[in-house]
Amino acid sequence: MSKIYYFDYASSTPVDPGVTKKMNELEFGWVNPSAEYASAREARKIFEDSLQRIAQNLGVKSTEIVITSGGTEANNLALQSFVGDDREVLISSVEHASVIEPAKLGKHKMIKVKASGRLDIDDLKNKINDQTILVSVMLVNNEIGTIQPIREVAKVIDEVRKDRASRNITSPIYLHTDACQALNYIAVNPTRLGVDMMTVNSGKIYGPKSVGALCISSKVKDIYPQILGGGQQRSMRSGTENVGGVYGFSLALEKAVKNHKSEEKRIADLRDSLLTSIFKICPEAVVNGSLDNRIANNLNITFPDQDNERLMMLLDEAGVCVATGSACSASSDEPSHVLRAIGIGEPEIKSSLRITLGRGTDEEAISKLCQSLANSLA
Repeated sequence: MSKIYYFDYASSTPVDPGVTKKMNELEFGWVNPSAEYASAREARKIFEDSLQRIAQNLGVKSTEIVITSGGTEANNLALQSFVGDDREVLISSVEHASVIEPAKLGKHKMIKVKASGRLDIDDLKNKINDQTILVSVMLVNNEIGTIQPIREVAKVIDEVRKDRASRNITSPIYLHTDACQALNYIAVNPTRLGVDMMTVNSGKIYGPKSVGALCISSKVKDIYPQILGGGQQRSMRSGTENVGGVYGFSLALEKAVKNHKSEEKRIADLRDSLLTSIFKICPEAVVNGSLDNRIANNLNITFPDQDNERLMMLLDEAGVCVATGSACSASSDEPSHVLRAIGIGEPEIKSSLRITLGRGTDEEAISKLCQSLANSLA
């Protein structure tokens, strides 16, 4: 296969070669850490050390982490624990499907967003009531890159707690954020963000696939396991621990946290250069969402009167990989719910591409994308 120029890092990242090398050097990464012989004890140590590394880089305790198979499972663990009965869940209207679908299992409301993609705080305040037990707002949107005002949301939640306490209402209210798209470019710490639960995903930060985690504050008492069996991970998620995967996750996370400032600047400069070139190629192009509160690597662009599927295929033929939206929704014919939520019409949605940059992006890749895009639009 000839060289590809990859611009779909929001969907998936390649595993860092250094992480792969260290994973391959693990002597007992394949051993079941629940067994009692020496090699199993070594595997258990690798797992626990990796968990501690993850905890340190997220600013939490290792006992506040549940390892999952990825972001989708972590989101389901957070949401499904609170749906049902008379309890109500509030989620933003631009959440990932792995938040929206479990929320639909019980009473729920959607919080509006503005044209920029940022949460409407007034709508949040208006929709919270005494039955609200959980609010879930993603830190960074996977389609348009919007960075949400999570600290401001956390302040609203704190005000609600104080109000309930003043009225002797003991029912809790928690805040969850899906931070899967954030870790490569911004500092992420649940305590500083003011959230009670946070989802992270190894496959988005150059770690191995099918590994993720839900960080759960010790204040949260209502989480219930979705996977039952042997009682691993304090009975919160049964199943033989993925020692090698968690080890790789911990190394990838460590590197992402260490390098996020320098990588953010490098990628933002490339993104801005790309956007300037896109406007020269297609002056009528429109950026969806605001650039002011946006993750560094994301551009979601409408090319008026163009078919995004056709554009994507033409670019693919040229060796350039872009997306028409979220990879998790690729099998659906429904227009992007995220673009609809910010007021984009269906014709424009079907003319929009998501272009996301990453570690492999350089000037050569930007040049190739621009040349291929110009040819495709001609």
